[in-house]
Amino acid sequence: MNKKKFVGLIIIILIFFSAATVIIITLLKRDEKEIVISPDGTEIKVQKPIKGPDVGEGGNDFDNTFRSLTISPTDPNIVYIGNEGNGIFRSLDGGKTWEWLRRGLKHEGNHYPEVYAIAIDENNESIILAATTNGPSPIDSDEYTMPITAGIYRSEDKGDTWTQFLSGLPNSAITSLIQYPGRADTFVIGLDGLESSRDNYRHLEVHGGIYISYDGGKSWTALPIPQEGIQNRYAKLQVRGKSDPVVYTAGIRWKKTKGTFQSRPDDEGSIGLLRGDNEGQTWTRINPGDAFVLYFDVSADGNTIYAGDLDEYVLHISDDRGASWKTIQSRGTGALKISPNNKNKVLFSNGNELYLTEDKFKTDKKVLTLERGVNDIEYFKKNPDIIYVSGGGLEVYKSTDGGETFKKMVNLREFIDSYE
Repeated sequence: MNKKKFVGLIIIILIFFSAATVIIITLLKRDEKEIVISPDGTEIKVQKPIKGPDVGEGGNDFDNTFRSLTISPTDPNIVYIGNEGNGIFRSLDGGKTWEWLRRGLKHEGNHYPEVYAIAIDENNESIILAATTNGPSPIDSDEYTMPITAGIYRSEDKGDTWTQFLSGLPNSAITSLIQYPGRADTFVIGLDGLESSRDNYRHLEVHGGIYISYDGGKSWTALPIPQEGIQNRYAKLQVRGKSDPVVYTAGIRWKKTKGTFQSRPDDEGSIGLLRGDNEGQTWTRINPGDAFVLYFDVSADGNTIYAGDLDEYVLHISDDRGASWKTIQSRGTGALKISPNNKNKVLFSNGNELYLTEDKFKTDKKVLTLERGVNDIEYFKKNPDIIYVSGGGLEVYKSTDGGETFKKMVNLREFIDSYE
């Protein structure tokens, strides 16, 4: 090789390594800035992940998980859970180890929106929706300009990254979420319609209601609930039936107690339990009298409903889809869940304690105590012996014997605090 060719080769090698170095540095910088490349090649800048608030800080009252505990429809080892301001967590091994999912979630200061509910698309488990809120806030307004961090988030990679969707919504406070059984891309949400709880929006009334999406959460349309329901909070949704889905929900309007920051149910403004027939196009108020219903559940066949009364500390039972009710004295006024294969078997709570009844509340026994309260109960539908329970303090428990015994799987607060 002559001298000129040798020098030329050296120059080519140097150019190659220089270019490679630039590419590597660029990738590192992009990673630091959390730049996501969309399928069409567009760069989308998102916020870098944050740790989130401690308990009692930035709106995080008790590390509650709300109704966000979610199990894969096909694999009981895949579990998701959200909370008050720290994003979303995922386990792939039945709750033994957990991952912290935050990429794409927006935050304000050190606080992500509260994750109230999560739904996995049963037709494509890569698609996951999360219902979030940071208090009722208008989507578009010239007068009110606080950042919108809440709303619906959608993931197409099993929760690794998230994209916010607000199209068609009057505000961003979403407190319940469910998919129509067997319907690809069809989801329903409960949108909180109340006086805003955010400082810059005090005394501003924003509309809520029940909304449906036919495109996997990218856009939303209001379902025709009774007009008085647009100022209620809908904490839970249930859908029963595949060929002709029936939607069940319960609306409560809260009002401020004079001279305090505390709220209580509004006697006149709460719409109560609703049943939406004809795929949610025709609504009937099925509330048991004037009961304040926050927690309820519907059996797999859609006929039996158990509803706790916040005011009277009793349980109401209907066996005819809410047409008639009977009332029993029971501790089951907190979170409750009916077994998918036995409507007489129910796990229910009175706050901190979890009970099991197998004879429709004639008898029961205590099976678990959670120091900071029971938030959510979920059965794995294909094998109802597998049950997960979440509670305040970000604790997760698991049963493999139908709720007879439970094992503590994790305290996610300890997991969060292990990060610097």
